[in-house]
Amino acid sequence: MLQRSATLVRETAEEPNLDTEEAQARVMAATLKLMEYCDCHRLFLNEEITVHCGAVFSGAQDVFESVGEERQDSLEEFNRGVRQATRMIIAESGVEELNKLFRSVTKAKHRSGIIRYFQHKQREQIREDQ
Repeated sequence: MLQRSATLVRETAEEPNLDTEEAQARVMAATLKLMEYCDCHRLFLNEEITVHCGAVFSGAQDVFESVGEERQDSLEEFNRGVRQATRMIIAESGVEELNKLFRSVTKAKHRSGIIRYFQHKQREQIREDQ
């Protein structure tokens, strides 16, 4: 749901002929849909992550109230918030710990130039997002 809503915001930001009111209405609809999902699944979702997601998507309105470089900065801030939320959800779900456990059991060490580059970019992205 998070990624689907984020994609809708990004696609809306890329539509050149869309007026501000229509863009904001679409973003508000995506935000409400995400918050409804979080509310329906609150038993399984960490409250802090839900608050984070709500703030990130509410802040997406800024993308459509700005122009030029400021608009790009607002969109990048939105994308950063979505990446942070994704990492939080992965950590909260236990998937991250399971992956560490499997690596410690299998002792698998995958190496290639592509994997090194990916790991470098991943670390860089995490540092930027903090």
